[in-house]
Amino acid sequence: MIFFYQGDGTLPMGATEHRSPHTEVASPMMNSISCTTGAAMSRGGLGELSVTRNTLLKVGAAALLAFAGLSSAALGQAISPTGRISGGTYSIGGYGTSSDGEVATGYADSPGGSRAFRWVRDQGAVSLGTLPGGTFSFGNVVSGNGEFIVGTSGSGDGIRAYRWSVAAGMESLGLLPDGFYTFAQSISADGNVIVGFGSTALGDRAYRWTMSGGLESLGTLPNGFNSGAYSVSPDGQFIVGYSEAGPDSVHAFLWSEGGGMVDLGVPSGAVSSLAYGVNADGTAVVGGAERPDGTSRAFRWTPGGGMEDLGALPIRTGALAVGVSGDGNTVVGTTRFQSATTAFVWTPDTGMVDLNEYLSARGVNLDGWYLFEGRGVSADARTFTGTGVYFGEILGFVAWLDADCTSCPADFNCDSSINSQDFYEFMENFINQSPRSDFNRDGSRDSRDLFDYLNVLFTGC
Repeated sequence: MIFFYQGDGTLPMGATEHRSPHTEVASPMMNSISCTTGAAMSRGGLGELSVTRNTLLKVGAAALLAFAGLSSAALGQAISPTGRISGGTYSIGGYGTSSDGEVATGYADSPGGSRAFRWVRDQGAVSLGTLPGGTFSFGNVVSGNGEFIVGTSGSGDGIRAYRWSVAAGMESLGLLPDGFYTFAQSISADGNVIVGFGSTALGDRAYRWTMSGGLESLGTLPNGFNSGAYSVSPDGQFIVGYSEAGPDSVHAFLWSEGGGMVDLGVPSGAVSSLAYGVNADGTAVVGGAERPDGTSRAFRWTPGGGMEDLGALPIRTGALAVGVSGDGNTVVGTTRFQSATTAFVWTPDTGMVDLNEYLSARGVNLDGWYLFEGRGVSADARTFTGTGVYFGEILGFVAWLDADCTSCPADFNCDSSINSQDFYEFMENFINQSPRSDFNRDGSRDSRDLFDYLNVLFTGC
């Protein structure tokens, strides 16, 4: 099987001290997916711009914008570690937060073993314990209303999927017929639909759990032996995951009540695919695809466009997408180079970019942080979750963007102001040939991007 996370909580290689967002860090969290952040890129293609010209442009833009009086206060972008539980040394972030971004989950080490936790903003993380007789538990996702968490726990009877609630605590979801383990991967916004996979006499099966029906196998694609479900839409109507589709063939699927399990195929040049995230109405599915050489690529599937390769960051060799916004236009995941990883975000406007750079450019103070794993994005694309290194410690994170940074392209640093600082930010990206400086999205970073940005900057929004 491909694309399964694994982690032992050890500090990533070379991450014993604070590192900037341009530092390589190895991740213990990923098996076949990992990468580095962007080292300094080539500064070629700027021959038509001299230092004097750059300086004049900065001064001129600042003077013109100051004269125009364009300014406003920055909003409260922020990032917070999900912390540790008592006696522990690290935590791993979950796949998303409650709808309001105030509640998250994940797992952390403790003297008694790994424990799922519930984290509440400004209150910290609290262990959820285990099922009776268990020695470990993991938290995957919190419901949209913040009242339920799903994951997997050891128990006196074996490994079981669970649903935790404020009222009832941790409750086992049981087993499929003739099975001996279950895993819970995702939950609907109201907490009434849970998906995952479990063993049966015929192999692993994707399942849907409901309050009224309990565990229900979703079967497999034709000629399949194993399947697994990894995400469910907020309304519980759409489920995605993987299924074998024949010997040595694994395909992403989209399941719905009316349509059953639909094979989404594989991207061009790939040999297998797995789906890890689905948007609100089932019109955008994201995941990872494996190539013949063993490398992986993140994809987004849509009904009109089919499988779309989301590309890769410079010098990276692999990528996996795991989260998608409600409209399907913001995707998060993790990329790799050798044994080092970095979190990424993809949008149609930006393409794939380093999540560290994306958040920093939008006003989030990442001092002390290096985000090496992207795990979730909210429906409105303003809350991000994952795992990072914070002053040498591995910790889950939740990051918030309070401003809509796409409404005005001139507001390059997304601080809700249009002023000389936007120009400085653009020029820094332009000189360093950052992917964000490809302002006109033509695949090149050259003087046309500079002039197009200046035109928008002077025109306003």
